[in-house]
Amino acid sequence: MFKSSMHVAVIIATSLVLAACQQQPKPAPEAPAATQPATMVPKSTAPASAAVTSTPAKPEESTAMTSKPAASSAKPEAMSTTVSPFSTTKCMACHAIDHDKVGPAWKTVVEKYGDEAALAKDFEAGFKERRVANSIAKWKSKEGLMTSQFDHLIKGHEKEAAHALFMTVKNGKFGSY
Repeated sequence: MFKSSMHVAVIIATSLVLAACQQQPKPAPEAPAATQPATMVPKSTAPASAAVTSTPAKPEESTAMTSKPAASSAKPEAMSTTVSPFSTTKCMACHAIDHDKVGPAWKTVVEKYGDEAALAKDFEAGFKERRVANSIAKWKSKEGLMTSQFDHLIKGHEKEAAHALFMTVKNGKFGSY
């Protein structure tokens, strides 16, 4: 009994860590009004427009809950010229600003693309142009790794990521830009 409980605990902990690694930092939500009690909406009966405003359930009170915002049927508005902050700190695992690591130095990327609009355009097109990998032989063999990291970290944040990469090189440090 104890051994299977430990396996379940390890699986849950691992899942939580992986889920946390996949999420981009988001601004803190506004606190609900003090006069309104928190409500719990079970996932199976929640209407598509319902929002979950609850405190985390205790392990013994586990209920299937959804923490994702409800999908909106409204058409997205045109993108503004400003971009949301994008953190480049996860990128440090494979990239450095001025020297090659697992991936190319970001100064090389900046040189090959010239400006953030060109890199953003390549990101938005699915990262197919790959000016660095297509012009420097040692990066050609890393395309599979580049695609998985693009899908995991950049997809859906193309303009923000391109802006953050160029700002990281300009400022000489990784961070949120």
